[in-house]
Amino acid sequence: MAAPKITSLPLQRVSYATNETAILQNAALFLAASADNTARLPAAAASTLPFLGFAEFAQVSGEVSTQLITEGVAIGIAEAAIASGARVEAGGATGTVQTATTGTVIGIAQTAAVDAGDLVSIRIIRP
Repeated sequence: MAAPKITSLPLQRVSYATNETAILQNAALFLAASADNTARLPAAAASTLPFLGFAEFAQVSGEVSTQLITEGVAIGIAEAAIASGARVEAGGATGTVQTATTGTVIGIAQTAAVDAGDLVSIRIIRP
């Protein structure tokens, strides 16, 4: 059997200041309303804050900046089942993603998630 072909999209990585005490790797982060160029976790599902990107690495208490993947395909953490091809938004306060309802659409799922906590490939889109 032939190996599957993989299409690779270029990634853009940007560092942002943050006041969060802990950020999971692959968490969706948004622009804080109170400070310019500061990344924050969403307050709840369906956030309408401007989307910045996905955390490339976990951040622990005491760190003041985080590196985000802001363009291309990133990995997100599913809040619940997500179908491949579905538009996604913030799924909860820990930076998970869910099938879009009323929040800011942040990407399109390239793979499916069956359960909460599954990792899903997301093509980042901008409004």
